Amino acid sequence: MVRKPLPVFGFILFALFAVPAAAQITIEECREQARLNYPLVKKLDLIAKASDYTVSNANRRYLPVVTVSGRATYQSEVTEFSTYLPGFESLSKDQYLVTVDVAQVLWDGGRVRAQKKQSRANEEIDILQLEVELYKLNDRVDQLFFGILLLDGQLRQNELYAAELENSYKTITAHVENGIAGSADLDSVRLEQIKSFQDRIQLLSSREAYVLMLETMTGLDLGAGLVTPMVDIPIAFEINRPELKLFDAQVALYESQKSSILADNMPEISLFFSGNYGKPGLDMLNNDFHPYFQGGLKLSWTFSNLYTIGNSKRLIEVNRQSVETDRETFLLNTNLDIKQQFSNLERLMETMKYDDEIIALRRNVRKSAEAKVAGGIMTVADYMREVIEENLAYQNKMLHEIEFLEAVYKFRNTVNN
Repeated sequence: MVRKPLPVFGFILFALFAVPAAAQITIEECREQARLNYPLVKKLDLIAKASDYTVSNANRRYLPVVTVSGRATYQSEVTEFSTYLPGFESLSKDQYLVTVDVAQVLWDGGRVRAQKKQSRANEEIDILQLEVELYKLNDRVDQLFFGILLLDGQLRQNELYAAELENSYKTITAHVENGIAGSADLDSVRLEQIKSFQDRIQLLSSREAYVLMLETMTGLDLGAGLVTPMVDIPIAFEINRPELKLFDAQVALYESQKSSILADNMPEISLFFSGNYGKPGLDMLNNDFHPYFQGGLKLSWTFSNLYTIGNSKRLIEVNRQSVETDRETFLLNTNLDIKQQFSNLERLMETMKYDDEIIALRRNVRKSAEAKVAGGIMTVADYMREVIEENLAYQNKMLHEIEFLEAVYKFRNTVNN
């Protein structure tokens, strides 16, 4: 799928909240470590081992099959040879037999091949189902990662705002001493300082909780901080989600089941050897214990599967069509998400174009208000409103930047680009 480029920047670099050079932890490292640290990833090796054992068992069907059996019987009557052949001893009513049978499959109609193919197809499905679950970790990591970046930006702005309030406090203090302002005006500045301090406590508490959750997911120490990523928006992209590979694997499984149905309806040819020791043997006139053997080729062909072969094939086709329906539904929903996210990116980029201008205008208004307070033509309360509005303008710019970063990563995660 190809998309037109967004109308504004092809990529954007955020330096406002850049961390020191010593910080090495990126969002890509967090994603990778979250995957490695997730308990479910251990199942990947278990799935592969289980499939190997199944294939190994299937291959052993070609090994000779040895069966040992024995029996001892007593019959109420036997053929009386002496009646018809004077001088011949009659058979004993007690009879004994020990047998060693050896069978070697020469051709099984493709059953082993079909079984191995089906086992590998099941393995692929199990692995891809696990990959789909692991892929969902990206969203959870991203939410925590950008949540921390947002809190870092808010804390940085809180520091700048606290410094601005301190300067305002000193300025208003001078105005109070000069009789331009009253002590109540100084209290309004002090009140805003206390609110700023309370905000900082809340921000630090939230950041600590977010860091703890991300460290638990990744096993990383995030004490050095996070690297604010540079991002670009793919101009051309293709949906490459693990769910699509899972649908392909499910279709491949049903194709392997067709091969299995065909193999189950083919004859089987094998060699056999039977070594025996007992009495009587093949020579019915010999009533003594003695060894004997048989060997040769064996053909077996079961026709009962022919009764259900038609329904079995139709059932496989129904299941395959169901998978294709799931694929179409997934692609439809994913494309709807892409359109919505693309629209959100355009909105954010259009909004961000005006952030610097708004900040500049707010700064000018605040400086003008500061001069008016010094001239005695504006109250400190009105001046403080302008200070607060300027601070909000900085916060909005920072919020839009982090939202844009998170939106880009969400978009790329949706298409797996």
